[in-house]
Amino acid sequence: MALYTIKIIDIQIDAPVGWYDEEKQLGNSFRVSVEMGVQIFEPVSELTHTVDYASVCELVKEIFSTKNIQLLETIVSLIGEQILTRHQSVEKVNVEVVKINPLLNIPAYGVAVSGTFLRG
Repeated sequence: MALYTIKIIDIQIDAPVGWYDEEKQLGNSFRVSVEMGVQIFEPVSELTHTVDYASVCELVKEIFSTKNIQLLETIVSLIGEQILTRHQSVEKVNVEVVKINPLLNIPAYGVAVSGTFLRG
């Protein structure tokens, strides 16, 4: 058995997520990165022996389509917890969500929130 790291980098999502009414109406662009520590029994020869990262991307898309999410912290938490729930081989997951061009008084590329979630 080995512990592998699987990274999904910069999933691109557009969604009406935000605290302010303008963000909810116009939407925002987001980038989501997920890093998972996965216990894998070797040899790895089938998709069922690892994590299907397409299903993780679908999970991210599903969470962003949830109504009334206002905070990046909520999204990060939902993604991390759901990955651990749905993928038993994942021991650790780090999630980062970046809001591109947030509503700020000064120019900024983005605002990021990240969290680490552990099994057990």
